[in-house]
Amino acid sequence: MDIIKCCICKKEKGTHSFSIFHGRLNRSCDDCRSHNNTWYKKNTNGYKSKRQAYYIKTKVEHGKRAYRNHIKRKYGLTIEEFSKRLLEQGNKCLICKRDFSTLSKWNAPCVDHSHKTGKIRGILCRRCNLTLAYIEDFELWNNATEYLRINDIKDKEPLL
Repeated sequence: MDIIKCCICKKEKGTHSFSIFHGRLNRSCDDCRSHNNTWYKKNTNGYKSKRQAYYIKTKVEHGKRAYRNHIKRKYGLTIEEFSKRLLEQGNKCLICKRDFSTLSKWNAPCVDHSHKTGKIRGILCRRCNLTLAYIEDFELWNNATEYLRINDIKDKEPLL
């Protein structure tokens, strides 16, 4: 049996005193975790409500920072370069010409880039960007158009 030191009470205990969470052994023993959970549930000194208020207050800010980091890491674009490109395009998708000011799930601005060269081509709405991904796969595009052609013919045939 392995001996592990609890990170809270600093006592050395056997592995049977530690639970597994997400495939790893917790660093705090079960007794300390139980005590901590009880303390948290009691909302000691308003700690729980303070954390919840902080989360709500900073949720939007964290989302913006995560998106800014995402486009920098994946495409090498700063948020200023991204905004500049949007302004150059008139804040519209380059394909369907929909305005990005009315944000929805499908109208969110996405960076379009070539998967072969990595070069950024422009800013598209989500729908056009996903459609373009399928068009680039020429065989898949041909299969899809053939499927639509066959089913259009079937739709025109009279039902028996």
